[in-house]
Amino acid sequence: MHRRCPNNGILAFTRAVWPALLEPDNAGCDFRTLPNPTDVPEPTALESIIVKLFREEHFGGILFDTDSLRYTFVSGKPESPPDRVLPVRPLPSRTDILSAPIRVYFEITRRCNLTCSHCFVSSGPRSYSGIPTDLVLRILDDLHEMNVFDLRFTGGEPTFRDDWFQILSRAKAFGFALSLNTNGVYPRGSTIIDQLLSLELNQLTVSIDGLRDTHDRIRGHGSFDSSIESIDRLYRGGAPLRTNTVLTRDNVAEVPRLISLLAPVVKEMNFFYMRPVGRAVNLPSQHLDFDQHFRSSQETIALRAAYPNVRIMHFEQSFTERSILDEELPFADLAMAPPYGSTTLGLNSDGSMWPHGYTPYQASPVFRLGQYPDVNLNWVWHESPLLDAIREWLRRLMERCRTCSEYRSRCAGLNFEMEVARTVGHIAANPYCISDAPVPRFNPPISAASTTKPLHDIRSVGPMY
Repeated sequence: MHRRCPNNGILAFTRAVWPALLEPDNAGCDFRTLPNPTDVPEPTALESIIVKLFREEHFGGILFDTDSLRYTFVSGKPESPPDRVLPVRPLPSRTDILSAPIRVYFEITRRCNLTCSHCFVSSGPRSYSGIPTDLVLRILDDLHEMNVFDLRFTGGEPTFRDDWFQILSRAKAFGFALSLNTNGVYPRGSTIIDQLLSLELNQLTVSIDGLRDTHDRIRGHGSFDSSIESIDRLYRGGAPLRTNTVLTRDNVAEVPRLISLLAPVVKEMNFFYMRPVGRAVNLPSQHLDFDQHFRSSQETIALRAAYPNVRIMHFEQSFTERSILDEELPFADLAMAPPYGSTTLGLNSDGSMWPHGYTPYQASPVFRLGQYPDVNLNWVWHESPLLDAIREWLRRLMERCRTCSEYRSRCAGLNFEMEVARTVGHIAANPYCISDAPVPRFNPPISAASTTKPLHDIRSVGPMY
């Protein structure tokens, strides 16, 4: 093991370090400087082409980057020709919403090989496996016909499902920008990593919830070493890696060392606060408060300059990036909105549809948009009175946020699942909101109970790509 510590120096990592972790005597090291790049093995070069996709909308269209998984709204036609244009089909009559989601979160199973203490799905080895393969493939076909750009598979642990590779292979063949959330803990001798590499996904997100002791308390003994070993192998194979870290009072001080540990091998790191959903409802003492979250965001964002090759995300950045904000409105009738039901949609492992992946586990069926295949995805997006009521409620919540002096200053803005948690009684108040303005109530439409609709034929003209 190569160190440039011991007296407040830098811990640099070699090939030998990855299967292990920071030893106890590294606790005093300063991790703010980049490890020596020569200490990190070079990844295997995979043929990778950054592809720009374009989807027509009433106001012009959406230009989607399959490398960064980010998008921009374009008034008229894009200045430079995109690499691929999604097929032209008649645009719907509505102009206040997009013609289809940009991203769909698809939970294909609740089963998991771990039983994490903060899991919002409350997953475990005996959890629900998911709908049959043929239904999953039919959903992929419908999402393809809707011109969805971006498909993110979640769980549970997606690779704990026997047919996961078949499902992802079909999605890859459809041409989606494809990503997967995983815990990175795989059976010894399995071919999962080789299969993941063969898919050449656009992003692979591995959950890392602290350094070894902290992570293992949350996710189980030995899980940290297994995940780090998988990250190492995936990096060497050329996979575009991201990590997700759920911030708690136990791990928030470890963020700088996590960044130093992982920066040489990942492209993106996302830090976000724990939601009171699933098992996390039982961990109120681990939730950050308003000031702790803001302080953590400032300290973490300050590290970006030291790690220019890593996209470090905090302060609910994933949420704001997928919202439709004022600067995007002047050339369209498009309504200002957070991502839930405006740029994204959630599909649960039982085939049910939700505004977001958290909402099925917040004990509130009122937010359930329908059940596949009884309800058509396209109908839900364009015609569901319930989804429209949710969109309107979220806009009113955003308007409340915008009247607060802390908005986009010390507060990242609206968080849908925190407001749902308050609405259903999991929390008395949103700990990340200090505004004393009245909170708009959600009023579901009378017709919300009737969400069935015949399947529509929305076939495109010609192939997708």
